[in-house]
Amino acid sequence: MSKEHLEKNVHPLRVIPLGGLGEIGMNMMAFEYEGSVVLVDAGLMFPENDMFGVDIVIPDFSFLLDPNKHVLGVFLTHGHEDHIGAVPYLLREMNVPIYGTPLTLGFLADKFKEHRSEFLREEDGSPITPRLITVKPREPIFVGPFCIEPISVTHSISDSVAYAITTPVGAVIHTGDFKIDPEPVGGSYFDVERFKAYGEKGVLALLSDSTNAEREGHTGSESRVGENFETLFAEAEGRIIVATFSSNIHRIDQIAQIASRLGRKVFLSGKSIIGNVKIARELGYLSFPLDQIAPLEELSRTPDREVVLITTGSQGEPMSALYRMATDDHKQIQVKPGDTVILSARVIPGNEEDISRVINHLFRKGAVVLHEKIARVHVSGHASREEQRKIIEWVRPEFFIPVHGEYRQLVSHAALAAKAGIDPRHILVVEDGEEILLRPGRCEKGNSIPARRIYIDGKGIGDVEQTVLKDRRHLGSDGVIVVTVAVDREGRKVRSGPTLLSRGFTGNDIELPLWEEMEISLQTLLREVETDPTWGDHFAADLQQGIETRIKQTLKKIISKKMNRYPMIIPNVIVI
Repeated sequence: MSKEHLEKNVHPLRVIPLGGLGEIGMNMMAFEYEGSVVLVDAGLMFPENDMFGVDIVIPDFSFLLDPNKHVLGVFLTHGHEDHIGAVPYLLREMNVPIYGTPLTLGFLADKFKEHRSEFLREEDGSPITPRLITVKPREPIFVGPFCIEPISVTHSISDSVAYAITTPVGAVIHTGDFKIDPEPVGGSYFDVERFKAYGEKGVLALLSDSTNAEREGHTGSESRVGENFETLFAEAEGRIIVATFSSNIHRIDQIAQIASRLGRKVFLSGKSIIGNVKIARELGYLSFPLDQIAPLEELSRTPDREVVLITTGSQGEPMSALYRMATDDHKQIQVKPGDTVILSARVIPGNEEDISRVINHLFRKGAVVLHEKIARVHVSGHASREEQRKIIEWVRPEFFIPVHGEYRQLVSHAALAAKAGIDPRHILVVEDGEEILLRPGRCEKGNSIPARRIYIDGKGIGDVEQTVLKDRRHLGSDGVIVVTVAVDREGRKVRSGPTLLSRGFTGNDIELPLWEEMEISLQTLLREVETDPTWGDHFAADLQQGIETRIKQTLKKIISKKMNRYPMIIPNVIVI
């Protein structure tokens, strides 16, 4: 039997992106070999501006519920929400072990507090206790047909890892999110040697972070942000307020250390900041002394030049602590002239308007406002093109698959890989749900599997579909008109109505000419129903539907002609 025949008939490794390819966030990748599955990450995505009422978005897990598949575990690369945020929802469907580094699992365990009652049930009816298994870089884990080695990488959060997954068909490396930080803080390091070692042994495929694939050069070091803070803090005469991501423990630690050197106390505001600092301190990821953190009650008694306040709200979220401070809606803190406010975070696409709004509010309060567009107060946690090129050159994979990013970023990363020496025929750009089949010497697209977005609205999971979002957008942009009519079926007599009510369209002033015209037209329509015995014969099967259709047509014609608007029209015809 020829080698070619053997290679063709060997079982493939199925690589299935369930989220994070073609979009920012919701990262989740499945690796399947003969029914055994391991997952890398299970993240959420925050809603886009046109997803009215949606709290978060998670991947579709239905593919994993096939009884022929055995999910062996979820391997988390780091503790950001877009990588761990969907795990509590996954545990409602299956009881699988969760692998991660200490800080990642610490953040995840904290999330379980509000979800545990919804987890899958044990035989005695109690919710399952999640199996959290700590991993360490360079210490491989054996699960089913896979050997999975965590590799330390640097990112904007401590304890980040990539995974080298050795399978029966070859080794695959998933980088997770990373950058190559030459001067990391907080004990993190980028393990160049392990990437090179796998490159020497041979890597079948590299799946690499594409977020900054359109950014030339190198991403700066986290330590440079600390140096810039040192200068800015020394120059500030009043209070310093820094808004950053609550998971950016490196940044929070640097801010607190600088504050300590300059004789300033540290105050924390925001539930997630307080919670994450507590977890990171308990796990030993923060170096500043505990007594440096002062309770907010002391803020008003502390001289302004001795205050550094770390808070949430870097994305301009209307309910965040920073937004409430800027709009006098915070119980303990209001921004005032003399304050220096630093937004130390990147702008997440889609949040531009909210961030601009909070910056304007801060300026109105007389604060000095610094953000990444005008000051070096933030550095990305993602690799730029030169770092992405280095990974490719170290690993020298046979096949390359760009992951994590919008489609344009995936394409840009693919082009970079080609320039770095990967055969363009060995580069696959795919999006969520597009299966890849990997065999020795072969990489090809397989079937498509369900990979839709699941919208979470309050306690509802998946009950909001695209049609619901379309209705919400329609209501939000044009408003609604409700028409109520009661009709006697036998005699076709109108017993009440028509009654018109609107929300978000115009006021309900029946004296307005438009409302008069709509009401008169509806009364004319209803007289036809009463007096013409043949009216609606073609609606004979459903008189109610017939009248509702004509009400919609009548009002739509009037409103579009008079107002050039298209509100949602809801006829409520009661046939008695």
